Amino acid sequence: MNLKETKLVFLAVLLTFLSSCETIPADRYGIDLPVGPGATGSTVAAVDFSVSSLRLTGSIDVTEGTILAEVMSPSGAVLFSVTVNAPGEMHLDRSFPAGEGEWRLRYMSLNGTGYIHLHLYLVR
Repeated sequence: MNLKETKLVFLAVLLTFLSSCETIPADRYGIDLPVGPGATGSTVAAVDFSVSSLRLTGSIDVTEGTILAEVMSPSGAVLFSVTVNAPGEMHLDRSFPAGEGEWRLRYMSLNGTGYIHLHLYLVR
């Protein structure tokens, strides 16, 4: 291998290494799990200037008791709240204008049993 070929191989390896180190921003945050009495949980989405809106999709299926889910803005304000009583199922598809900061999707079981399948998508 001559010097020119060596330089090309080195350059190709270097470019591959540099491009593989780039992190891909997460665009989906969610909760997919069975819920029992007294359960709580949340997920946090870091939103920057490149996000134009957030979209909440999914469903909550309650077999006993009550399950509550909320979307909170970076200021802590509850922008959306849904309460599902048993027996019941709620399908969600809502959009929110984006604001920079940490958005929170959370749920609380009020002696509820069921399944939560909710996702918060960042629309760029």
